[in-house]
Amino acid sequence: MEEFDNQALAASMQGAQIVDQAAAPSADNALFQIMHKTLEKMKNELEDLRLVGDKFELWDVVATPPIQLLPKKLGPYSRFKLQVSETSDFSLLVATVRPDPVVDGSALLSKSDEIEVKIEELEDGLFEVNTCFSRRGIDEFRRLNLVAPASPRRSDGALVVSLSIDWNDGAKWVFSTSESTEMQEVMGSHLRKWKSEMRQCVARLKQDWECCKSQFDPTSEAHMKKLKKFWGLVLGDDEETMSKFTPKGPEWKMMGFQRDDPTSDFRGMGMLGLDHLLYIAEHRRDRFRKIMERHKSVGGQIE
Repeated sequence: MEEFDNQALAASMQGAQIVDQAAAPSADNALFQIMHKTLEKMKNELEDLRLVGDKFELWDVVATPPIQLLPKKLGPYSRFKLQVSETSDFSLLVATVRPDPVVDGSALLSKSDEIEVKIEELEDGLFEVNTCFSRRGIDEFRRLNLVAPASPRRSDGALVVSLSIDWNDGAKWVFSTSESTEMQEVMGSHLRKWKSEMRQCVARLKQDWECCKSQFDPTSEAHMKKLKKFWGLVLGDDEETMSKFTPKGPEWKMMGFQRDDPTSDFRGMGMLGLDHLLYIAEHRRDRFRKIMERHKSVGGQIE
């Protein structure tokens, strides 16, 4: 991801040079338009890359309520990783532990009934410990806060920032990391995607509710067209069958409606009930066929 960011930065600088050399950027400036499209494409690709997830190394993780560590103390060499997955799950893992050299590495981290510890030796005396202490979803996330300003702390000169994550249930994770910018970008991408999906869900629920409140109107051409379409999906859409279409008649009762007037069955669900019938008849043909066969087996008559 860092390499991709560098490419985006280089492309951005190149675009700025082109704009400076050319006339004022406008719709007629071909070079500007090409570079603008290229940058937009790279931004979208970078957003998709961030949504795949990543792992971030953390120090001094403090959680409220406290995260239950393994039975034995991990010691000063403990490191943690916050893993953001493709499904917007956040997992806090023990990443690296330098065990006491006089004992076997696996003895330091004993197994319990609740937590399974997987240990792999990365190099002499350094072990990868894969153990999930806490897992939370994006829907539980409240906010990410800056706790302390950046200050050099690592031997390579990387700036370490103290951050905290607040969760909706009141829990808080406080930690330090040198990957704060990238972590905020990744978590921000997941939040934007989740909020966008939530907006779409809310909009669809409002649309369905309005449809549910809308009663069947026999004078509406659109409503009658849907009813006629359902007739054709059940009885056949050939010319002869469609010519026999009637909004009221014994055929509807034979199809499974309570009365000869099918619209009486839409009292509670309104037009949403008819829309659901159309959907299952059109897009779930096998399931719909089984329903109709079951109806026939208990006395219904569908010819």
